[in-house]
Order: sequence, then C-alpha cells, then structure tokens
Amino acid sequence: MGQVVTFLAWAITALSLYLYVAEGWFAAMLLIAWYINRGLVRHTVEDSFTRNVVLEYGAFAIVLVYMFVVSYQPSR
Repeated sequence: MGQVVTFLAWAITALSLYLYVAEGWFAAMLLIAWYINRGLVRHTVEDSFTRNVVLEYGAFAIVLVYMFVVSYQPSR
C-alpha cells in the first residue's frame, strides 16, 4: 500500500516546476491518498462495498483533486 503514496510523493516532487505544495498540504495529500488506497483494498478484501463506501472515498478523491488544482501554478 505504500507504493501508491510513494508514487504520489515522487510525482509531486517531479512536477515541482508546476506545482507549489506547502509541507502541510503535501502531508495531507499523501495521507488522503493512503486513506483512499487502504480503504478500497480493505473493502475489496472484506467484500463490503456499499453505496456509502463509494461516496466516502469518492468525496476524498474529489478533495485530493481539488488540492492538486489549487496548488497548480503556470510556469514561472
């Protein structure tokens, strides 16, 4: 499960020309990505997907995308 968070950290670092992410936001983005990944794997293994589960992780995914969009800056 750490692969998703590691990949996201690498992607944000690699895009540092276009993304300005403060340390707190960076940590929050990684935490949200970990939470989504962990929850989806858990509910898949337990076979407990419900509409509420999908809505919860979808909402967190929207927050994660919003954080990416807000941190984007045109090339300097």
